[in-house]
Amino acid sequence: MRRTKEEAQVTRQHLLEATIKIMSLKGYAGTRLEDVAEEAGVTRGAIYWHFGNKKELMIALLKERIDPYFKIIEDMTKKDMPAVKKLYSMMVQLFKKMESDQFFTAHQRFGLIEYASRDDFCEAKKCINERGEKVFYALSGMIKDGQEEGNIRKDVDPEAVALNILIFFKGYGFFLQHEEDREMFSSKRKAMIKNMLYGVLESDVNFLHD
Repeated sequence: MRRTKEEAQVTRQHLLEATIKIMSLKGYAGTRLEDVAEEAGVTRGAIYWHFGNKKELMIALLKERIDPYFKIIEDMTKKDMPAVKKLYSMMVQLFKKMESDQFFTAHQRFGLIEYASRDDFCEAKKCINERGEKVFYALSGMIKDGQEEGNIRKDVDPEAVALNILIFFKGYGFFLQHEEDREMFSSKRKAMIKNMLYGVLESDVNFLHD
């Protein structure tokens, strides 16, 4: 029985990976379940067993791809360390995950086009909006904590800084879609993050050595 569950999980993962590949090339409308099944090396019935239909498959794919990123943020908020260190460590971990995720580029390409443009993806949009809101409040909360700790300048707007960090994430993700830029961005990852955070630190604070 245990082996059967393990095999089912492997099949499910293969289907999700196949979906990213096919949809990144053909888009949602152009992707057939037969294409996904063939790419995954399973029958079409396996898709119905695990996901029900193409729309549910897409929603499952969305959650599978983005939830690990949100978990990094959630876990970091629970760490017992100065807020500035939390912010820095969180950003380093997120960027490293983006760089090492072999399906990140394909999912970004699919997500940017499909999630934003299709009216029938209400559940997917809701999923993104809910998680995005949590991230925004987690980031602005870290900034406020840093101000209370005396490490982040009192004159900065925590919500504005949180938005700057989110834009930074999006920009980093955009450039990682271009393979020729990956090595340069990876080599400058920590310096870029430090440069951004130094702009909000009190002048006598220096937590960002590693």
